[in-house]
Amino acid sequence: METDTDLITYALNARGLNDADKKRQKQKSIFSASLGFLLLLVAVLPLVFFGDIGMSQYTWFMGLALTGVIWSIFYMAVVLGLDRLVAKFDPHFVFYPAAGAAVNISLFVYLAPEIRIMALGGWFTVILFGGALLRHKQLLALSIIMGLLYISAIIALFLGGYPLDLFTELAQVIPFWAFWLYSGRVTDRMRARREENRVLRDKLAHLAFTDSLTGLDNRRAFESKLDQTLDSLKPGQSIAVIVFDLDNFKRINDERGHLAGDQVLSHVSNTLKQLLVNYHSLARMGGDEFAVIIDVNNLEELDQKLKEFWTRFNATTSGQYTTSGGAVFCDKKVTSARCMRIADTALYEAKASGRNCFRIIDLDDIDKAMSKRKHR
Repeated sequence: METDTDLITYALNARGLNDADKKRQKQKSIFSASLGFLLLLVAVLPLVFFGDIGMSQYTWFMGLALTGVIWSIFYMAVVLGLDRLVAKFDPHFVFYPAAGAAVNISLFVYLAPEIRIMALGGWFTVILFGGALLRHKQLLALSIIMGLLYISAIIALFLGGYPLDLFTELAQVIPFWAFWLYSGRVTDRMRARREENRVLRDKLAHLAFTDSLTGLDNRRAFESKLDQTLDSLKPGQSIAVIVFDLDNFKRINDERGHLAGDQVLSHVSNTLKQLLVNYHSLARMGGDEFAVIIDVNNLEELDQKLKEFWTRFNATTSGQYTTSGGAVFCDKKVTSARCMRIADTALYEAKASGRNCFRIIDLDDIDKAMSKRKHR
């Protein structure tokens, strides 16, 4: 059963990996695939050394070199961003590396025909690991490619004088093909079920951590993002937490009805999204209260940004309704709970000062005052 923290983490990342993370994941997958082939070569090395199979040391090193070339091509394709050229057909960049695996397996069959049955069975591993990201038609195409490459390797061995029964060797591809196609069907269903589950989880995450009226983060998501943002700050970096509250919102509900109140809240949320930039989270905390986390370098910058915001907010709403706000300047040394507590205190001061204004509380001033009080 997932913990509450697990659900929050999933919700905050429900939109998926960013491009850099996807790139690293592809590189890791290609490296893991190449490692599997290299381990196979290492496993047969003692047999080569003692002459237990017909593969010579020269052909062993040839296999090693060709394996390195094949997987280096795919790795560099990701590094250089060439995988984007086939993203429409192969968005996860799995089909083409899997085709490369088919080439690699067939090369092993040709270089070490004694392990050909093992190589045919090894194709199931490719289907197993790639099937969750590939559609049935792609898996079908890959299995056909694998079968044709294997047949080509067998014919080349036969023409080269290797002692084998060509008809028997070609005939045994048929049951393997049937097995591969069945496996592809199963893994395709697994992929479809996995996609259904992902969509369902995304919807649940959206409902659990998004305000249904405004589409903004809710309080739960905001507090989690504030924790994450503070934890990720480096020495010298800072953020500001700003809490907004609509002035006399109860009067709007009482005089014009709750539907009109909801319309005002929706308009305010859209206005905040337009006027606030470079924020980590913009949330409706509940009722008519909103909060935002923004990057700032110092108190002067925060003060200037808030002055500009209030001027533009009042111009946008044409004075039909106003807001009061409280802000606090935070760094890594401050807990999220304290940030919110001080921001709320600043908001109350703004309301007590006549509304339609903001107040900023400097945590350094509070800490200095507390320090002086302790030393008296």
